[in-house]
Amino acid sequence: MSTVFVVGAPRSGTSLVYKALCLHPDAAYISNWVRRVPAVPQLAVLNRAATLLPDLRRKAWFGDGGNAYVYGKRRPLWQRAFPMPVEGEPLYTRAGVGDGMNGGVHLDRLRASFAAVRRAGGGTTLVNKRVANNRRIPLLLTAFPDARFVEIVRDGRAVALSLANVDWWPDSVAWWCGMTPRQWEAGGGDPWALCARAWVEEL
Repeated sequence: MSTVFVVGAPRSGTSLVYKALCLHPDAAYISNWVRRVPAVPQLAVLNRAATLLPDLRRKAWFGDGGNAYVYGKRRPLWQRAFPMPVEGEPLYTRAGVGDGMNGGVHLDRLRASFAAVRRAGGGTTLVNKRVANNRRIPLLLTAFPDARFVEIVRDGRAVALSLANVDWWPDSVAWWCGMTPRQWEAGGGDPWALCARAWVEEL
């Protein structure tokens, strides 16, 4: 199975590249539906509807302004329900991959889930973007020895500014320091230093 992983620091353009790659007719991807029900990766069959409705796909995936980050604001129900590429962490978690997992990693389950998504979605190549995969590359190469990795690198100043402006950043735990930006700042840390460090740590 052909697999492509998009990696890079958060807010570096990985979502834009991920969605752009998923526009290719041979691409399969973990959708919002598979994220909701990771035990049923065959729900990726709904991705085929997105291919048949390109105008709706563009609007749902990129919004009116062509922005790949469509979160942080209320979206209509149809946009939330429309099949869209997502990071899909629940699929990894189901295979024992992830922070704080106490059990063993089940690479066969991960491979089987990815293969089911690819088959149901109708693609020949599974494309996935997950920021946590920056730290999982050796594991992913064990699971998918022929995988390709696309690393996105954006100017660190732009990444820091973008991080400072998204709604989810203040309460996200930075894995390298074990605290949220809100906790970092409450402890006297410079919030801009943490944003800049995120770029360095995730490269």
